[in-house]
Amino acid sequence: MALNKINDAQVELNTEGFTDGLFNASVDTLYKALQIIDDLKFIEESFGSMSAGMAIKLNSQGKIDSSMIDVNAFHYVGPFTPQTGNEYPDTTGEDQGAFWSVEGLVADFTFTEGSLAGQTTSNGDFMIWTGEDTWGLFKSDMNPSLYYKLDGSQSLTAPFAAGGNQLKMVAEGTDPSDAVIKSQLDLKADINHTHDGTDLVLQNDIVANMTVGGVNTGDTFLAGDPLESVLRAILVKYKEPYIKENAAVSVSRSGISSVEEVGINVTGSLTTTIKDGLIKNQNGAPDTMLKGGHDAPVYSGDGIDSSTGTISMGVKAGDNVHQSTVHFSEGTDPYYDSNGDEASNLDSYRLAENKSGSSLFRGVYPQFYGMSTDNYHSDTSSLYTTLNKNVIETITGDKQYSINGNDAFIYFVLPTGYKITRVLDGNNFDVTGNFTGKTMSIVTPYYMHNFYIMKSIALTSVDPSQTYKITIATD
Repeated sequence: MALNKINDAQVELNTEGFTDGLFNASVDTLYKALQIIDDLKFIEESFGSMSAGMAIKLNSQGKIDSSMIDVNAFHYVGPFTPQTGNEYPDTTGEDQGAFWSVEGLVADFTFTEGSLAGQTTSNGDFMIWTGEDTWGLFKSDMNPSLYYKLDGSQSLTAPFAAGGNQLKMVAEGTDPSDAVIKSQLDLKADINHTHDGTDLVLQNDIVANMTVGGVNTGDTFLAGDPLESVLRAILVKYKEPYIKENAAVSVSRSGISSVEEVGINVTGSLTTTIKDGLIKNQNGAPDTMLKGGHDAPVYSGDGIDSSTGTISMGVKAGDNVHQSTVHFSEGTDPYYDSNGDEASNLDSYRLAENKSGSSLFRGVYPQFYGMSTDNYHSDTSSLYTTLNKNVIETITGDKQYSINGNDAFIYFVLPTGYKITRVLDGNNFDVTGNFTGKTMSIVTPYYMHNFYIMKSIALTSVDPSQTYKITIATD
């Protein structure tokens, strides 16, 4: 080591007569003496207390050897705010290498005493104690006050962002400003319980002395009743479920008009629409079915297939009725009132039953109008084929018919029970006196029926066509 080299050199110089005087030494001896002096004054490596007071010489890398630095004692103590009269922290109990972060300065501070006298410090710098009364100042751009400290001495200055990670092992909050953990939130969200999970109930009976919300005067709440039921009764007016849509059967008909001529053959079909009905729940639940389902419809009436609803028949005079009957089973799904309780007020409407829908069309005898050379005194059967036919249900009132022909009789024919009281020609002249009327039977391919036949007395020509107006009344 370096110290051993120095000792070896001293021995050699003594041998050369170094101790007898430098003036008598050779040049080589003097050179060696200078080397010894250099080694004695400047060292690269520390040997502890033996090296005390010696000057430092940089090593071969141009740096101070690590043996000269006490890194084991380098530790952070805490924040310190230097100020006049108290410029340095208390080092009692601290080891060499302790350091403090400079914080709390309103403006930069310049030391006036001690080893840092004349130097200026700012927030974020570090004061390092190197032993005795010696201090070092390490300048830094980092402001420790911007960072949360584990001991809680520094508060957050911005919202905490966990980056999508959970915050683990948090204690239950106790003070009003404390955060709370999930189990506390779960309990608070349940108004039926206190924060520790105990049921929240009335301690004494309460008799209402006024009407409030859904509570009427005289209503009683008993000790032990849940608070939720009390609040619900006050804030939510009680409502029973109701029938939103009744169970029903409706029928539509195709292929057959609402009025058809008596005796002719008609074909068509019925279609049935079925609704099982709905109950409106009052607790926010979806609607409940009123009935429990239904069977296929069964059809009835003249000329109808009972399972398909297909119709093929001859039209009867008056009403022609067909029915579709459906069997509904009893509804069993629960339904609820506004308290969320299962209700029973609609049970009688949910019983099994049959419901029917019907279809009706009228069979009528037609009216006839037009011109014919046939004289009804001799033959009426031809009137059915030669005259125009009008199949309508409402006969009375004013009617208009287009008349056209040459050298023929003008005819207006009505079913018995009706009569014509006035006839106006195309020029709006009253020509009722030019007609004569008589009740006679008309034979058709479908029926023989009495009609009131009114015809012009004489042959006439109406060319071009004219619109005749007749007034019909009951006979």
